[in-house]
Amino acid sequence: MITCTRRLEFDAAHRILNHESKCKFLHGHRYALEASFRFCSESLPADGQLQGSAESLLSCAASQTRALLNKSLVANSLQRDSEQNLAARNLDDLGRVIDFGIIREVLGAWIDEHFDHNTILSVKDKKLGEEIAAKTGQKIYYLGENPTAENIAKHLLHEICPKLFADKNVKCVAIRLYETPNCFVDVR
Repeated sequence: MITCTRRLEFDAAHRILNHESKCKFLHGHRYALEASFRFCSESLPADGQLQGSAESLLSCAASQTRALLNKSLVANSLQRDSEQNLAARNLDDLGRVIDFGIIREVLGAWIDEHFDHNTILSVKDKKLGEEIAAKTGQKIYYLGENPTAENIAKHLLHEICPKLFADKNVKCVAIRLYETPNCFVDVR
């Protein structure tokens, strides 16, 4: 599988409710986000979810190939063609997963609007968020969970990217989020 990865950076504050150390206090990071995509030849539905996993698509292709082996003298030729077609789905007509600029335009714009120079808090921390917004006019982004690097990355991979890239024939398959230059999480 061929993937395409774009790095984006943003500055945001957060705090981790019930953290055992100083991360329980409001503080900020210079986050670096690496979003990896793979090409999908299938069109994605409006909800951004593929209509089957890669395993199911390959399983279907394997079943069809076995049926052809049993029915045809040209099975080897058909199997080669099938494998070449599956391999070709890794890239678009220009030979790429997606233009890097599209990732920047789509995901970068979302990051700029919702995360960059904002505060990311848990929905359980609304009182603090409302106070910050009232005093500073700053937007607050609420997560359903504690805004750890792990949960921010999961949110981007499973909720945000599928919606943002639903019409782009790509799927975000991994998010690497650096909270500091030395500390990062990977979500696949």
